Amino acid sequence: MSIAGTSRSCPYHWDESQWTNDVRLPVVGVSWYEATAYCAWLSDRVGRSVRLPSEAEWEKAGRGLDGRLYPWGDRFEPFRCNTRTRGPGHTTPVDSSPSGRSPYGIRNMIGNVSEWTSSRFEPYPYDAADGRENLEGESPRVTRGGSWFSPNLRARATCRGMNDPWFTDHDLGFQIAGDV
Repeated sequence: MSIAGTSRSCPYHWDESQWTNDVRLPVVGVSWYEATAYCAWLSDRVGRSVRLPSEAEWEKAGRGLDGRLYPWGDRFEPFRCNTRTRGPGHTTPVDSSPSGRSPYGIRNMIGNVSEWTSSRFEPYPYDAADGRENLEGESPRVTRGGSWFSPNLRARATCRGMNDPWFTDHDLGFQIAGDV
């Protein structure tokens, strides 16, 4: 089985019985390479640019212009997200925490799955001109948002992680961004 419109094979667990095929759940277990391949395929399909957000775009979408710690404010509120504190121990439907939306209306920026960004993992301060947005190479890539498996301190809009671009996991996925 291959990922729609690409020559890449689906992750090994996609057809295993312990994983559901519920379309309301986020896709997990995809590498950065697979996520970017999907974005390229979808761009061709819809006729406009679809891509992973940069780290800076992800952070603005999650923190707003006022720099909040969480999409909803500065205090952790477990009912607004799916993390280790509140969660059932696995992913939940993407529409299950509507009160956790970001200032821009984006759901699940905290918890459920950690999300790939396009950005290479480089030290702060963020500088788009330092090469971190180069999509070539095998540099570790930034992940944001924490997952259903994350403790509270890892499930914040301010927390950043990193993984090698070939890495996959049961709590790692992505959201897409588009140019308007």
